[in-house]
Parts: sequence; C-alpha cells; structure tokens
Amino acid sequence: MVNRKAAFWLTMLLVVPFVASENSASMTLTPDEQYVAYPGQTVQHHLDVTFAGTSGTTLKLDLQSQYLSEITGNGQELVFDDGETKRFLWTLTLPSSTPYGYDTINATIIDTSDQSTQSVDVELKITAPSNINFGNTQSSTFVVDPSIRTNVATNITSNATLTDEITFAIQTDSSWNWGWTMDNVDGTNARLQLGPNTMDFVRIWIDVPDVIDGAPLANQGPTFRLIGTSGLDGAKIAWDFSLDVSPFRNATIDSVQTDVVVDPAGNTRVDVSVRNTGNIPDTVSITLGNVVINGDAVAEENADRITSNGWTVALFNAFEDVLLLPNESRIIEVGVQAPGETSGTISVDIIIQPTNFPFRSVRESATVNISWDRSFSHRLEPVDCTYLQPGTFCSASMNLQNIGNFVDSVVIDGVTSPDFVTGITFRENPLVVGRYAEVEFQAIEFRIRDNATAYQQGTFEFDLRLNEGGVLQRYSIDVIVGPNV
Repeated sequence: MVNRKAAFWLTMLLVVPFVASENSASMTLTPDEQYVAYPGQTVQHHLDVTFAGTSGTTLKLDLQSQYLSEITGNGQELVFDDGETKRFLWTLTLPSSTPYGYDTINATIIDTSDQSTQSVDVELKITAPSNINFGNTQSSTFVVDPSIRTNVATNITSNATLTDEITFAIQTDSSWNWGWTMDNVDGTNARLQLGPNTMDFVRIWIDVPDVIDGAPLANQGPTFRLIGTSGLDGAKIAWDFSLDVSPFRNATIDSVQTDVVVDPAGNTRVDVSVRNTGNIPDTVSITLGNVVINGDAVAEENADRITSNGWTVALFNAFEDVLLLPNESRIIEVGVQAPGETSGTISVDIIIQPTNFPFRSVRESATVNISWDRSFSHRLEPVDCTYLQPGTFCSASMNLQNIGNFVDSVVIDGVTSPDFVTGITFRENPLVVGRYAEVEFQAIEFRIRDNATAYQQGTFEFDLRLNEGGVLQRYSIDVIVGPNV
C-alpha cells in the first residue's frame, strides 16, 4: 500500500496536464479528478488527450499497473487530427479478494509515427463503494419570516460496509448569511463521520434579511443546494431547498416639502412622498393629527380634514384604495387654508400605516407659515407748484395700487418744507387699500405765506410709508413764489 505522503504527491499529479513536444508535435494529458476501484466490481476510467501536430496521427495507450491483467482496453489506438481532443477509456475489474488501499497506474501515450511518448502517474484508490443518501429525496420549500435566523436540517444515512467521512458544502447565488450548526466545521465546509448502516443529521442556519425597500419580495427567495461528498469514493449526493419570505407589511414617509408659505387668507399645498416598503402590493391609510397653531397644541381628533382657529388642513390625492407595489411611492398633498391674518404658523402630523395595520404607523410633521407680502405700485400725479402768488394753495395727488397679497395701508409723513410755506396738511389717517385695489387720493396740501417774497424757492419733501412699516419712497415738489403783478 502506498503511504499517505506518496498519495498526496500522486493526487497533485492528477490535476496537472502534461505536455510532450518533439518535432513540433505535442500531446497534453488530462487525467480524471479521481480514480477509484472496488474489489469484485468493474469500473471505467479515462484519460483525455489533446494532440497538436500532423492530422491523421495515431496515438496508442499503454498502461502499467500491478493489476494490468484485470484491465481491459490497454493498447488501444486512436487517430487524431491537429488540435483534436479524444478520450481513452478502459475498464478495471479487481478480484473480490483485493485489499483496500492505494496503487499507482502509469498511463503512457505513444505517438506511433515517431515513438515519442508522454506519461502520467495516477493514484488508484481501492475501497468499498459508498452508499449515502439524504432523507429528503426531492427539493423542498420553506416559508420564513424576515429578520429571523432560520434553521434547516435533513437526515443522512450511510449503508456502506466501511466508515465514511462525508464532506458537506453549500452552493447558492444568494448573499444571505449562512453557516453550519455542526461539530466539525472547516471554513465553508462541514464534515460528518458515519459508520456502516447509521444515520445522523446535517444542520444549517440561514439569516433571513430585513425587508428593505420592498425586498426580498413575498413568496420569493433563494435556493440552496446541499452537497455531500463521500470520503470513500468521492460520490456526491445533493438536496435542493428554497426559502420563500413571508408577507411583510410596512409603509414610510420619505419626504415632506419644507419652507412652505401661504398668503394671508390664502391656501397652499404641501407635497408628501409616501412609499410601500413592504414586500407585497398593499394600500396605505393616511390621516392628519397633532395640530399645533402658533406654538400651541390644538385638541382635535385625527381626521383627513381638521379646522381650528381659522385654519383648515385637509388631505388631497391620498388614493387610499389604490394599491402600491412593493417599493412604489406616491405624492400626496396636504392642503392648508390660512386665516385672514398677517402672521401665523401651523404644524400638522401626517400619519400613515398599512391599511388596518396600526402596529407599523409612522408620522412626520408638515409646517406652513403665513407670509405677508407688502408691495405697492405708486406714482405722484403731475403737479406744478411754481410761481405761486402769496396766499394761494397747491396740492398733490397720488395713484396707489396694492400689489401685495393682502389688504394693506399706507401713511404720508412730511419731511421738509420751505419757510415761506404754511398750512401744510397731510392725510391724517392711514389709507387702507384692498388686495389688488387701486385708489387716487390727495396726499398733501399747503399755502404760500401772504408775506412771501417774490422769487423765493425751495423743495417740499414727504414720504410714502407702509403703515407701521418702512418707507416706500420719498417724493419732492419744487416750490417757487411768483411776483405779485
């Protein structure tokens, strides 16, 4: 029997192609992965040969072994064309009394045209045939919950006449984490030793991931293949199982429009993006609640329309009866009607959940501020206050239009006036102008003093100002005293 160290080097030789070259012809020999024989049984072995040279060349197989008399097919010849690969086949029938162990077969390929050769030594393992079987003979499907570690097990039996050390591996395209729940684990493989006519279990754990962005979808999942390889003769068995993820319902609010403003007594809408983050088509229930006006909470029940303190908020385009596919989103709108006030803030929570499933409700707040735009279009009507006789009056009118977003008012403030002017009058009360309204009014009036000297001149200035606000514009009128003729 060949010792284990020699067996290791022979095994290395099995996987290395051998190339011979003479006179520009070459032969590449590729052995099988493993050569096994069973006492009292007939087995077939092969050697692949790739030839590069003159087409029509005959190659001959020459085998050498202590069991040469038990081999059929030695000495066979095959004709090769240039670049062709062919397989030499032979059978081996060992006597029933052959002891278990290892032997070496020398395989030589002879080019009959020039007697050039290429050889390879292969290891022959003589053993009892394996007989392993999984308890599950057909593929299986298991329904699993998201975010849970799932344990899968199957029994395996060995009915061989010798103890068998079986190596297990998993094949899968899945990125899910998995591992072995077994005593003998080596990296991604596990091993189990079974005596003749015994049974044991292969146990695997698999981490089912969370459902994120609608995946993994319900009733879908990866397939795993459990492969068992006999240590006796390398025979393989396999069992396929699939994991289908159970339905998972969930909904999220991805975004709420910010920096939203509304005109006094106006209305606006806030865009809200909602999404079905479950793994099945589903509907979502949406409502409003937790209203806060100017920092004070309002005691109102949750509803799709809430009115309080002059404010009204309501849902639009909710489409609660329309299915959303997994990871599909929709834009809903929160309508806001503001009171006729020039300042104020309202906040309201948007509350969503899978329909009739309040355990997974989420909420986000939307805020709207009243924005008062105080704008006017204004002009001073043409006026001539030059060469006025002492004791005479002069007045100026203005055209004014409110182009802001709410009713507003203005006032007139005097700035400077010449010494020879008296009896100055302005509009005493603020002038109220409705939104988009246009008015014309007398802004100022004054009189030239009776004792004013001819040809005196100066400038009369006044401001048009927002009531309790800033100056819109400063106007000036030239004034000249005329001679008394």
